[in-house]
Amino acid sequence: MREYGYDEKILAQYCFSGKQPELYLAFPVHIIKRTISGDHPQTQIPYHRHDFIEISYVLSGRAVQRIDDMEFPIEEGDLCIINKDIVHTVISDEKINVRQIVLKFLPGYLLHRSLENCDAKHLICLLTNCEPYYIVRKEKYNSKKTLQILSNIIEELTHKQNGYDSYVFMLIQQLAIGLFRDEIIDRTILDSNYNHIHIVGQAIAYIEKNFRDDISLKSASKDMNISYSHLSRIFKRQTGWSFTRYVNFVRIRFAEKLIVEDATTITEAIGNSGFNSVSNFNRMYKRFRGYSPSQYALNYMLPHSHEGEPQDLEADDREALVHPQVQR
Repeated sequence: MREYGYDEKILAQYCFSGKQPELYLAFPVHIIKRTISGDHPQTQIPYHRHDFIEISYVLSGRAVQRIDDMEFPIEEGDLCIINKDIVHTVISDEKINVRQIVLKFLPGYLLHRSLENCDAKHLICLLTNCEPYYIVRKEKYNSKKTLQILSNIIEELTHKQNGYDSYVFMLIQQLAIGLFRDEIIDRTILDSNYNHIHIVGQAIAYIEKNFRDDISLKSASKDMNISYSHLSRIFKRQTGWSFTRYVNFVRIRFAEKLIVEDATTITEAIGNSGFNSVSNFNRMYKRFRGYSPSQYALNYMLPHSHEGEPQDLEADDREALVHPQVQR
């Protein structure tokens, strides 16, 4: 893999070093429009991996999607689905830029919401698919409808009107149903994994209900009447995160919500979100976000340049970042 520029040290620095703080926002869905140019090295993306499922749609141009040591030419209308923890990058043609919409979402949070919704089995198939990646050619699926769904997600995360989080969940579910109908995602994955999915859903529900208390994998396994080691193994396999890390994520997300929606002080937010000390909160926060809690609070006191009209997908070739934020 060296011939493709893969470097373990660079990869480790890129994954959880704070260089991508936008991936760890309060709302666990992230979408960007990006341009990669062979003539501009600063737009190139190094090999990386993350805890999110990534779905990228090629708006124009052509490039090479590299996954581990595999290469796949991609062009306008093609769709790439990359599972969590898969090493990948995109390399553009030297003479032709490639423009993409890239959707990333945290599978654990959406899995919990899916299990609460009896009609969300298609999304569960997508969240728990056992294939490391899918390269879908434009003639194999409804590319126009997919582009419209992604455009709607950008609009919802730009305006953040009441109920936007539920609507984004529904749009991702609609995307998953389309992939299921086009036979991209296999229904048998759900049938074979549903017991494990249900167990993880119970664990996530336990976390969401009790995160303010002193909970642990041990207390969850006892409450669910399941083996500690079995729960640990299944939770990691299905979500990509350890139980403790997911608990800290939920606590941080809730603390941010208190700071933004209720104008709670950072100290009060820490006390109400389950952290046992300020130092522990600060350490965990910076590990997840890449910056301090005070920087986050200050950011919300400033006007947001992205608020207003949704982005025109054809108007701007620069990478346009939509920051999904907590509802005010």
